Amino acid sequence: MAPQDYTHFAIARFVLETKTPLSISSGQADGVHDAALVRDANGLPMIPGTALAGVLRHLHARLNPHDDPDINSSTERLFGYQHRDTGTPSRLSVSHGVLLDAHGQALEGLATEHAQQQRLATDPLLKRAVDVDAAILRDRVRIAARGAAADQGLFDRTILPAGYRFAAELCLWTNAAQREEWPQLLALLHHPLLRLGGGTRAGLGAISVVSLHQRLFAVDLKRGGRREDVTALMALKPSLTSTAGLKAWTPATPLADPQLAMATLTLKPRHFWRIGGGIDAVNKQKTRGDKAPKLVPKQEVRVRWNKQLGALNPGDVLIPASSIKGVLAHRSSFHAHRLAQRWAEDQTQPIWETDRQHCPEAQTLFGLINDDDSHTGHVGRVVIDDTWIKASEVDVELITHNAIDRFSGGVRNRMLFTEQVVVKGQFTLQLMLDLRGLSADDPALQALQAALADLVEGRLAIGAKSSTGHGYLQGTVTWQAPAAFRQTLSALGDAP
Repeated sequence: MAPQDYTHFAIARFVLETKTPLSISSGQADGVHDAALVRDANGLPMIPGTALAGVLRHLHARLNPHDDPDINSSTERLFGYQHRDTGTPSRLSVSHGVLLDAHGQALEGLATEHAQQQRLATDPLLKRAVDVDAAILRDRVRIAARGAAADQGLFDRTILPAGYRFAAELCLWTNAAQREEWPQLLALLHHPLLRLGGGTRAGLGAISVVSLHQRLFAVDLKRGGRREDVTALMALKPSLTSTAGLKAWTPATPLADPQLAMATLTLKPRHFWRIGGGIDAVNKQKTRGDKAPKLVPKQEVRVRWNKQLGALNPGDVLIPASSIKGVLAHRSSFHAHRLAQRWAEDQTQPIWETDRQHCPEAQTLFGLINDDDSHTGHVGRVVIDDTWIKASEVDVELITHNAIDRFSGGVRNRMLFTEQVVVKGQFTLQLMLDLRGLSADDPALQALQAALADLVEGRLAIGAKSSTGHGYLQGTVTWQAPAAFRQTLSALGDAP
């Protein structure tokens, strides 16, 4: 479409909320952390426009497949393309996502004025976000074939807590014949796979739309344009949070993805459980004396909103998706080998000395690292969200342990310590499965099915101390899947 064919200008301003923590890395380590957050000129975390545009382009291509190499796809016509000597720029402009303060207002531009500096120093959300020393880390460890931590597999990610909000803007040049592409584009913001940053397959980067205001302006007065539209467009304020002159918008129908299955796992611990890494005790009233427990469950701060007022809430118990995904990946590999009858004694290299990179079914489900020049790496199909349990909904107990001398096998002198464990606390996990390229009888689905059955039927533990009986769960799995996969995914139990 040539520039002279544009007759309409569309603009949308929206507020995004991080359903799970966000980790958009700057690509550089800061000397302390492995992956530092990308920040704007004020030192606040931001969503780069390139990150949002890239995800929108990918989702648009996913829902609008195109196989003819001689015809430009609808995605290329919208987002632009470059094919050797031919190409066209994108008709879509995407702004950066600007962090909102506790009152839902964006700090736009360089904070040079005194009032802006005061907002950075006093607003509870901005003050926490701008403080690099207060950055929240997620410790991660790669799981080896034996189900234990791999050697040199420890790393961390810097995250922005869940609940923070960003304001952003989309602008599109179009014409009357292609007006329908605008609502289709806005609907992508509600797609369940709209995830930003790193670790999106392990719980991070899930985004939801809090509000969206938009308007399509007919600006070509010579071809059906309206002067009131031109006047309203010129009257728009530049602030991303200003919606005067725009109209609230939500999709008329839920956005359907025919190649995506959704599962809801409702899990209840059978006995004790603890996902470690915490610093403070969950309920300090249940500690013994003045000495804090040595091992405590993981807690993480979140932002909660009461209407338009946001506040930090530090007391929720975290169930990171990586803790679930790691055990599912390991158990899926086991079932894949079992179902394919790949036994250890038949292998030149024992199966237990390999990792899931050498299991084709696990590669299909959980991705493949491209660590050579073969360019065969790909992202995983299993997506799990982090979840939390309110501290008021859990009960905790203390277990006393003696440190054991590794040489004598006896008790070490003065090395008594306590562990805080969670006794109860039902929680719900959201799992998504990308079905592209899979068939209903794919061995990878059978392996995942068997691993999920182990999880909800109490044969697969999560968290610490699984070797002593902690972390076993029971629950249910409810699938929403395309008709071709519904029977396969709903039939939980041991695979044949």
